[in-house]
Amino acid sequence: PYPEVRAVTDLSDDPNEPVETIRSYTIAVIWLVIGAGINEFFSHRQPSIYLPSSVISVLMYPCGKLWELIMPNCNINFFGKKLPLNPGPYSYKEQMFATTLTTVGTSSVYVSYNIVTQVKFYHLKWISFGYQLLLTLSTQTMGFAFAGILRKFVIYPERAIWPSNLATLALN
Repeated sequence: PYPEVRAVTDLSDDPNEPVETIRSYTIAVIWLVIGAGINEFFSHRQPSIYLPSSVISVLMYPCGKLWELIMPNCNINFFGKKLPLNPGPYSYKEQMFATTLTTVGTSSVYVSYNIVTQVKFYHLKWISFGYQLLLTLSTQTMGFAFAGILRKFVIYPERAIWPSNLATLALN
């Protein structure tokens, strides 16, 4: 019902177009590691350097087109299923899927400043890698859990559009 949404999305959808391909996962994971590494490394420095997901999305598109040109069209056995290595032209759906993965993955971890403060300023010696991992996972999964619990109010209603996502759709 919103003209803003209709302006940036297609009205038709091809359900046979591949989305979760080896190509989209590989490109997304590579750029996720690069983006998250740069963002986390430079977030504690001044002036901080940030690699936004829109820039990563722009950089992923040539990688997908290059994969389309270079990789052979052969199948790979993956747990008994034959998956195509190059399923055809790099599609909008693959680009959007990879962009969504990198957007979620490159967002800042909320407790990274807590861990740095505990180690550098309070000089707590008992903070191990296991503690840091469990603290990070618990806070992140708590956020996803609240989003899942509240999806009836923040995701499913038709009026619950998120205008910041429209720019990502238009870019892709």
